Amino acid sequence: MNEAFIKNIGIMNANMTEELENSLIVIFGLGGVGGFTFESLVRAGIGNFLIIDKDNFELTNLNRQLAATYDTIGLAKVVVYKNRALSINNNINVIDLCVVVNKENINAIFNYISKFNNIKKIYIADCIDDVEAKICIIEKCYNEGLNIISCMGTANHKNSEKIKIDKLLKSKYCPLAKKIRNKLNFNKNINPNVLFIDEEQIDISLNVSKDTHISTIQYIPAICGMKIAEFIINDLIFIKK
Repeated sequence: MNEAFIKNIGIMNANMTEELENSLIVIFGLGGVGGFTFESLVRAGIGNFLIIDKDNFELTNLNRQLAATYDTIGLAKVVVYKNRALSINNNINVIDLCVVVNKENINAIFNYISKFNNIKKIYIADCIDDVEAKICIIEKCYNEGLNIISCMGTANHKNSEKIKIDKLLKSKYCPLAKKIRNKLNFNKNINPNVLFIDEEQIDISLNVSKDTHISTIQYIPAICGMKIAEFIINDLIFIKK
C-alpha cells in the first residue's frame, strides 16, 4: 500500500485498504459539507472519485469551506479540490465535472462511472443543496440500485450533538428533508440514508437583517462532512453485509 497511509493499518487490515483503493465515490457538491467529505475519503485511502460541482469559490465561502482561500476565489471548486486531492495522494483517479445537475444530464453524469476500471464498490455522497438536483440523484440511485447517503440542511444550527444519520422518512425538523419527502410523495421504497440535524433551526432574525435567511457556523458543515465520510467507510468495509 501507499506508505503515506500506513497509519490506517491497524484499524483497517490490508484487505480493507485494498477494498478502499478499488472503490469509487461519487460526490455531488463540494461546498462546506462536500469538501470535508471528499478530503476525508482521500486521506482514508479511497482510490477513485467522480466529483461534481458547478460553482467557483466566492468570498463568502471562506468561513466554512475547506479549500476556500483568497487564492482560490474565482476558481472552479472541482479543479481546486482535484488538485488538492492529487497533492495528498497522486495515485488516485479523479474525474471532475463542472456542471449543473438536473434531469436532463443526470444520466450523462452517471455514465462517467463506466470510465473507472476494476471498481469493486460504488458509493454516492449527495452534498448538493438544490432540491430538484437532489431528487434526480436520489431517484437515479434508487433505479440503479446504488448506495447513497444524502445530506440535508445544515444552516442555522450550532449543536453538533444533534447531527444524525438515519432514513429520510425519520427526519423530523429539517425543512430541506421535508421538501424532499414531499417531492418523493413519501415513497417508502425510496428512503435513502440521510444526514440531518435533529432539532429546530435557530431563529437568526434577531442578529441579522430580515432578508438574510441562512447562517452557517464553521464546525457544523465540517463535522457533517466527516460524519458522511465515516458512514461511507463503515458501510464499505466494517459492516458485515
